[in-house]
Amino acid sequence: MRVAGMRYFNVFGARQDANGAYAAVIPRWIATLLRQEAVQINGDGQTSRDFCYIDNVVQANIRAALTLADDEPGTADVFNVPLRAAPHCWNWPSCCASSSRK
Repeated sequence: MRVAGMRYFNVFGARQDANGAYAAVIPRWIATLLRQEAVQINGDGQTSRDFCYIDNVVQANIRAALTLADDEPGTADVFNVPLRAAPHCWNWPSCCASSSRK
């Protein structure tokens, strides 16, 4: 058997419920910006988080499956699935705002 461990970092994407119990910060910020309200950031905003868009998660799963197909039976791989950019929290609302205007 070949096994892959997938480590996802704060996955977000279309149709994610911004009001759900497990909603990530990105859809909450987008919903807040669409209501033209101020985004709340706790602390000084210097905390960094890594996020990952859902399409990247799908791509990572496909690539992991293809990689495992070439591995010897009995192997295990662990894959991190980040955005590869960990911006400070204070920067994300402005990124979301500019994206929502397009």
